[in-house]
Amino acid sequence: MSKKSVLAVIAVAIAFLLLALAVQGRARLPWLDRAIVAIAAPVNEKLVAISNNADSVRNFFAALTTMQEENKKLKAEVETLRYANIQMAEIWAENQRLSNLLQYKNDAKNQKLQTAKVIGKNIGDIKDTVLINIGSNAGIRDNMAVVNASGFVGIVDETYPDASRVLLITSPRCKAGGIVLRANSRVVGVVNGMAGGDTILQMSNMARDADIVEGDIILTSGFGGNHPSGLVIGTVSEVSLNVGGLLKQAKIVPAVDYGRLEEVMVVTDYQNPSDLIKSDKDTNKQQSGGPVK
Repeated sequence: MSKKSVLAVIAVAIAFLLLALAVQGRARLPWLDRAIVAIAAPVNEKLVAISNNADSVRNFFAALTTMQEENKKLKAEVETLRYANIQMAEIWAENQRLSNLLQYKNDAKNQKLQTAKVIGKNIGDIKDTVLINIGSNAGIRDNMAVVNASGFVGIVDETYPDASRVLLITSPRCKAGGIVLRANSRVVGVVNGMAGGDTILQMSNMARDADIVEGDIILTSGFGGNHPSGLVIGTVSEVSLNVGGLLKQAKIVPAVDYGRLEEVMVVTDYQNPSDLIKSDKDTNKQQSGGPVK
């Protein structure tokens, strides 16, 4: 073995001996400590970073799971509140409609009314009809007027024991006497629906020079004998002459929203104001001993 080889073996042996002594704490080798720290520190830093990242990932997924569970609970609570809000809105709307009907009933002293719920629309092959939940067992008869708080709805077209079919004024088959509310006009005509499924009404059979203008309010005249007078039909939106140019006609926007009918009232009996005046006159004549004509 050469001299260089012997020296190398001795150097390695001394290095291992020193390293062993340093590990066992029998010798302090600052330069060796620094070398070990220099080598181990970056590795340790990476290991700590990896460990921290792993903890962060675990914490993230744990937080995500918690958030998902809380989100489900919040969605359930929101859905519950939304349903409760819808229920409250429905109750409020129904109370409002019934309150309006009650107000109408209190104001209509000359009418006997029975409240009914709409339980069907466009019954069978007949359009512009609704089905209500009272019929002949409740005293309902054909041709009785049907109203709601907004005005004239239509007439009873057919009765069954516990239901009735109502023909809406929007139907061309439903005709009612109409009169202009304006005191200096009082033009009368016939009101009915227009063909084609439109909700616009028409008033016809008026003289060519009839005093009717856009914006006039049309009421039931009561002249036909089947309907009480004074029920609001709608507002004139257009006035023109008929095809022959001999008579005047008008288009009317109905007062009733027929797409939102839910409760109505059937006029089972009534007295028109003119009947009340006549009745008062007859009573006065009877009290004075005069003849009743």
